[in-house]
Amino acid sequence: MNNIFDLNTTNLTSNTGLDYGLIQRYIPSYVREGSWQPWDPADGEPCPAGFTCAVIGDSSLGAFSCDEMARIAEEEFGFGNVLAGTWCPEGKDGVYNCPVGSYCPNTTTSITCPAGHFCPYKTLEPTFIGGAVKCDRCPEGAETKSLDRTAIDIIQIVAFLLLFVLLLGLILKRNRDSYKEQLKKQFRIRSKSQVQAIKREHDKYKRLQPKLEVIAQRLSKLQNNESNSSATSQDNSISMTSPRSLHDRKTILFINKDGDIIFHASKFFDILDKNNDGVLSFEEINAILCLEQSQLAAFIASMRSNLSTSDIEDPTKVSRSTFQKYFLTALANASQLQPTEEEAGEIFDVIAEEVGIITPGGGNGEIDSQQLFHSYLSTFLNDQQIYGIVSGFKRRIETNKRQTVTRSITNVAGQNVVISREDFVKCYPGFLSEVTNPHYMSRRATLLSIRGLDAQKQEGGLDVTFEDLTLAVQVGNIEKVVVNKVSGRLRSNTMTAVMGGSGSGKSSLLNALCGRAFYGKTTGKVFINGNESKIENHKSSIGFVPQEDIVYADLTVRENLIYAGRFYLPKGTSAADIEELADATMASLGLARIANSLVGDATRRGVSGGEKKRVNIGVELMKQPKILFLDEPTSGLDSRSAFVVMESLQRLCKQGMTVASVIHQPRTDIYAMFDSLFLLGVGGCTVYHGPALECKAYFQSLGHHLKEGDSQADWFLDISSGDIDAGDVEEIDRDENGGTIVGNSLIGHSFDSSAIHGNVELERETLLHNNASEVSSILKAQQNRELLYAQWIRYFDTIPLAKKEMYYLPPKSFELPVPVESVSAWRQLIVQLRRNCLLSWRNRVSRFVDFGIVIIAVFAITLLGGVDHKSFDYDPTKLLWISFISSDSDAAAFLQPQIFTYAYKGLNALSNYAMMVGLILSVLVGLNATKILTYNKLEFFREAQSGLNVTSFLIAASITSTLEQGVIAVVGALIAYLVLTPSSTYLVYLAYFLINTWLSVAWAHLLAIIVPIQSVSTVVAFFNAALGLLFCGKITPGLYTSIYSNPFLAVFSGIFSPLYFFVEGMCVSEAKCFPVQSGYTVSLNAFNFPNFKESYSYWYELTYMAHTDIEDALTHECEGWYWWVPAAIVVGLLIRLAGCIAINFSDRSKQGKKSLWTELTDSSESRVPLVVSGVLIFIAFYGLLALTCWLIVRKGPTPNLDEYGV
Repeated sequence: MNNIFDLNTTNLTSNTGLDYGLIQRYIPSYVREGSWQPWDPADGEPCPAGFTCAVIGDSSLGAFSCDEMARIAEEEFGFGNVLAGTWCPEGKDGVYNCPVGSYCPNTTTSITCPAGHFCPYKTLEPTFIGGAVKCDRCPEGAETKSLDRTAIDIIQIVAFLLLFVLLLGLILKRNRDSYKEQLKKQFRIRSKSQVQAIKREHDKYKRLQPKLEVIAQRLSKLQNNESNSSATSQDNSISMTSPRSLHDRKTILFINKDGDIIFHASKFFDILDKNNDGVLSFEEINAILCLEQSQLAAFIASMRSNLSTSDIEDPTKVSRSTFQKYFLTALANASQLQPTEEEAGEIFDVIAEEVGIITPGGGNGEIDSQQLFHSYLSTFLNDQQIYGIVSGFKRRIETNKRQTVTRSITNVAGQNVVISREDFVKCYPGFLSEVTNPHYMSRRATLLSIRGLDAQKQEGGLDVTFEDLTLAVQVGNIEKVVVNKVSGRLRSNTMTAVMGGSGSGKSSLLNALCGRAFYGKTTGKVFINGNESKIENHKSSIGFVPQEDIVYADLTVRENLIYAGRFYLPKGTSAADIEELADATMASLGLARIANSLVGDATRRGVSGGEKKRVNIGVELMKQPKILFLDEPTSGLDSRSAFVVMESLQRLCKQGMTVASVIHQPRTDIYAMFDSLFLLGVGGCTVYHGPALECKAYFQSLGHHLKEGDSQADWFLDISSGDIDAGDVEEIDRDENGGTIVGNSLIGHSFDSSAIHGNVELERETLLHNNASEVSSILKAQQNRELLYAQWIRYFDTIPLAKKEMYYLPPKSFELPVPVESVSAWRQLIVQLRRNCLLSWRNRVSRFVDFGIVIIAVFAITLLGGVDHKSFDYDPTKLLWISFISSDSDAAAFLQPQIFTYAYKGLNALSNYAMMVGLILSVLVGLNATKILTYNKLEFFREAQSGLNVTSFLIAASITSTLEQGVIAVVGALIAYLVLTPSSTYLVYLAYFLINTWLSVAWAHLLAIIVPIQSVSTVVAFFNAALGLLFCGKITPGLYTSIYSNPFLAVFSGIFSPLYFFVEGMCVSEAKCFPVQSGYTVSLNAFNFPNFKESYSYWYELTYMAHTDIEDALTHECEGWYWWVPAAIVVGLLIRLAGCIAINFSDRSKQGKKSLWTELTDSSESRVPLVVSGVLIFIAFYGLLALTCWLIVRKGPTPNLDEYGV
């Protein structure tokens, strides 16, 4: 065999064989004797054990001692014991890592790893320093690491949690099925109530039979008397004993073969209607009924609640049609009053039977007070009266100290009482008499004040008068007037309707009146209780109900009201008072029957549209406002639901509240409820303002005529829009300045006619290409409207002073409402957290789905792309050349790709895995975290308009999301740890998974605040993915070499990349557990370490992670590397503080707040606290920013060169 050995272009070979002496001349002097020996594969001898052999072509380089190579790297070059844990088996011509499951104390020996230890590749000895890992459950020679006892304990905990979750799931399923059944039951109850109503009617009439018999006898007697006194009607006389008399009695009262009672109310009416005018007075009716005073009042109230249109003019009378329909119902309701104890017992038995409680033989059963709202009592009592009865039983039980607290269906603490039959029979008649007293409602309002719910407020509603109220908004470069010098008054304890066509400024007027028109410029004078003031200075006395039903769909009716009370009621209001007020409000609005029903939305079944509208009103009533503004409360409701809503508002006025409502095309009976009317035309000008019942006469005086059968409200809207011409009215002219002249009087000065004229010009330009008839029609309508505006001004000037003082001018000044002390921000934070927990529980299925998706993603990435021990199995095979290295440049050329391959390849695999799992965790957690802000954003805006502390809201949302997503991070870290079985501790995975979550939630919330809601998901996903990857240290431009050489880039990466701390922390923590022979961690005998680090780019790139804390990062230990934990915590706080600033700056008009500039320039009262707050926020923000920068760019202790032998 030819031996050719060419080194530095010097021929070391000869034609006769290998010149060993020539080779040995090139071996450095530090190589110990006997380390190199001849070896020729042609001799058939394998490479000896403990030596590495090399062949180039057909030429042999001989064999070199592996032990000597390890010594040279450690002692001569000062690299440390980087070749420990390698061996050179016989027959192998290279250097190999000690195989997994064994340890190699020297290069010739491979010993099986003892039980209780796991020996990965390149293990020197079965100790931690030697590279082995303690493993209690690993058998001898284990090739895979078994879970240790700690991991087993963790698995047991996880198994227990999974079992708990499984059981919880079964319970939830049962609860969900129960809830579904409850929903079905609720709707069955509603359908069943129809069946029960029929049965109740039958039972009601059956109980009325004796009364109806008496009435029939009285009617017969009345007819007999009349026949005896009138000779002309002798043929028609009816005698009690004559067959004709008996026949007529039967026509009034008849019992069929099934026992059903048939009472002909029409016959009754005809007998009493002597004038044949189709109406009867209640006095005439009671002459036959002979009702007691309280029963008569209840009968009249029941009949009047159903008065038809024809009855409205004279509410003391009733028409034939109304009498025929509702007489029996009204009589039955009235007959329920003043019951005997025996009758009370019968009522209890009926209620007990309805709710499924059997009390055979009149046994002493018990019923829950909440069940009274669904019982027989609801047929003749309203919710407020039933609530009064329930309150009476509560007071009695409290007095006797026998109150029983029952578990409510809801999660909000509430107290129901259990009523026994004995107590019911004894107390019910008295409570019934109390709640059916005509003055009960006013006494109830007084009672609430006495009990402290309204102690800080005066009696009666707020009186608001305004003069020349104008609202202008900026549309592009044009200022558009939407409310044009409107004057008027909202009288205390009255209900005012605001009507007008599209574009008339109805909602804008409402916003200007209640101080929410911050999107424009409002001018004019406002008088509160006769005192000139600003309406926004009395926010605690103002309630505003938006057109949309903005309530929490996942809360019950009662919970929505209670949480509103906890936010809005004065500081110090007790929980009992809040709950009592919520119950009273539900009773007042007719919601007590559905108190424990979820409100629901389009995706979840809940209460009806009319009920949801009343919940919307009830939320605002929990503020106990003195004036309530409503924006189209009947929109989207059927006529019956709309009537119920407006009837509830009318009751509020009677209880001492001022109500102003935008209303669109109300039906006649709803319109009749309003005391005053504001009718606006296009451009926000007044067409009419005054008593609602006088509006018809006003327009008739202007020559307009209402067609028979047409709705007044629709007629008013047609007139205000200019679509109807007056019959005989004066023509409109203009003076030379553009003012309007009616007759000889210039009156255009009272409104901004230029705005109207501008609208005309705009319409003319818009319709330039339309046909002439369309242009003419629109211009004609505009002229009609201008005439209406002018006519109103002229009419107003002619109103007598006494009437102006009553309806239009400010009253004599009286006390302004006392401002209340709002709930503290800290208390609001606690309430927000409680509500968030309840909402999360209600959405637990969605939360579990989010949880499962993240866990599955982490598991899949860890399983498919995770790092195991095979990722580090890179052998430094060709190291024969180490014997010829004599300079640093030689070492750089020959040693870098060989000695440090193990650490470099393994660390690269670690960083790739950390980048993938961190990316998916960051994106999914960020998307989950946005839901708490985006799903309830409208509810947030509404509460902010009512004075909610938005900072408390965001902090609570951040805490809730961080905890929710933190649970995902804990479990995700556990899954990754169990699948990978890494060398580092679980605490490492836990810490950095939580850091990733902490930063991802912070950025998700900040972006959800400043980004339009439609784009939040896209922006959050893109931000976390793009910036997370680009500046995590692995991808240009955010490579570690660039980050650590540029402090600005380091700070930018630390703040804007959620993955930066995660990837580096995970990698360095695992790499620290590498033994010194890995080439990453450094032993104390590596005296050339500092020079080596700076000289060799390969190792320099490898260890450029953790450059600011290099000494700790290169120290061999497995407890983890937590250098970035303080920085990550502060960065998360900094981003959250930025979110708190952003939520106070963004969408201020939607939050019902003035712009910051307006607040700064408005008055010194608001300027000083605003400036102080701004300075404190500035200091806090830049203080955190400075601390963040320092924590990111700071450097740990520099390596102690003395320790490394330098």
